[in-house]
Amino acid sequence: MKKRIKISFACIFLIFYFAVYCIANTKTNAPFYIYDVIAQYDSIFTVKIKEYNIPGAAYAVVNYGEAVFIKCYGVRNVKYPEPVNEHTIFRLASLSKGITAVLAGILVDYKVLNWDDPVIKYLPDFHLRDPKITRNLTIRHILSHTSGLPSYAGTELLENNISYVMLLKNLTNAPILALPGEQFNYQNVLFSLIGDIFASLMDTSYEQLVNSFIFESLGMKNASVGRSDFLEQLNRASPHVLKDSLIVPVKIKQSYYNIPPAAGINASIADMIEWLKAMMGYRKDIVSPAILEQVSMPYIKTAKETRYFGEWENLDDTYYGLGLRIFDYSGTNLIYHGGYVQGFRSEIAIDPVDNVGIVILMNSESPFADICVPLFFDLFLGLTEK
Repeated sequence: MKKRIKISFACIFLIFYFAVYCIANTKTNAPFYIYDVIAQYDSIFTVKIKEYNIPGAAYAVVNYGEAVFIKCYGVRNVKYPEPVNEHTIFRLASLSKGITAVLAGILVDYKVLNWDDPVIKYLPDFHLRDPKITRNLTIRHILSHTSGLPSYAGTELLENNISYVMLLKNLTNAPILALPGEQFNYQNVLFSLIGDIFASLMDTSYEQLVNSFIFESLGMKNASVGRSDFLEQLNRASPHVLKDSLIVPVKIKQSYYNIPPAAGINASIADMIEWLKAMMGYRKDIVSPAILEQVSMPYIKTAKETRYFGEWENLDDTYYGLGLRIFDYSGTNLIYHGGYVQGFRSEIAIDPVDNVGIVILMNSESPFADICVPLFFDLFLGLTEK
């Protein structure tokens, strides 16, 4: 009996000592298993970066409002091999859409805008082929890609560096496939009409608004909008493409910068950590719960596009909210978006229930970007043995 008591007291002492040690030496609210997941993920990520010959990359993991991991790899430009660091700026491409949708939400919170306002309330001269569609088209339809226009309407002209004004004029001749709100068809040009609405409403540019309400407010110190701002930064990543079996840097094109609300934002991994925190509900002073609820609500069901998500083995259903995709990932709700423009890939994903998010930036068009998010969540959710 005495021996048992001694063992019990010893066990209690050890448990107490371990608890005190953990409290004294832990500066995060994150559960311990996240570090094991990250260790596994990073070992794979490091191998894949070399395997796919990606010049430079950076990624970060946020858990319970804290950056529990940040790592940078490689170089900004293969010809001038300065290393990528946490302040190196990458192009976000379509990750810009989520930021733009949140900016709209901030204006809704300020009661100067409503999600279901008709576009022509702010842009009376705007019109599509069908007057009925024009009258019924709302801000929500623009941000959810449910305008009724065909997918990527105007994108071919966009890639030929046609001005935004001419791109909008071209949309007046685009066919109508469905009534607004009925069908998901991904847009770039029409999505950017929200910038014109902002300008009409606030009498200032999209660039100034996103800088004031998002970048400055959240402390995204390296973030900017547009090609000229990107090129002014010395600590920037260069885009790279595969040419004759070699990874080579290429010039920054203007084309997708012509539609800044859809694809024109630049940011570093340090910036994107602040963005992740806000999107995970830890900056309620800037991004309210009401905004997060609206942008991450599964508004329209989408097809599981195999060209983008063919490698997501545990992906069940896919939806779109406002500037963001919402996935049913083997029973787990994921808020996601990817970005792709010549020479850059970007990925962001959040599991709001388990309070974990990841963001990845690369300065090449590597297909590894197609699998880097599901790879992380397969590990985190214990799906690797499924």
